[in-house]
Amino acid sequence: MREDNCYPIKIKIIGLIEIEGIFCTLPHPKLEVCVKAFGIELGCIKGNPTNGIELSVNLILIKGKLRFYLKSEGNQTCLFVDFDLTLILTGIRYHGTAKIFCY
Repeated sequence: MREDNCYPIKIKIIGLIEIEGIFCTLPHPKLEVCVKAFGIELGCIKGNPTNGIELSVNLILIKGKLRFYLKSEGNQTCLFVDFDLTLILTGIRYHGTAKIFCY
């Protein structure tokens, strides 16, 4: 965490989904991320993930959604992403949940 209560995010999930951005905890939770999958820019979102924020994807090659949200785990709060993406050309669906980090 930086002095401004913000965490940089740069992760790759299942080797295919890249998430890059920043998450700040104070004065209230704020998330700003851009997402790529299969090397294709899916979009960027920002907002308060306390109740969840969603990126809907409706591209020629990829369809689906990603939902970012906060969840308590013991004495920590964790940022998660649920993902459900389908690669249209192959029909292969990639879905699941990933923990990004806890604070």
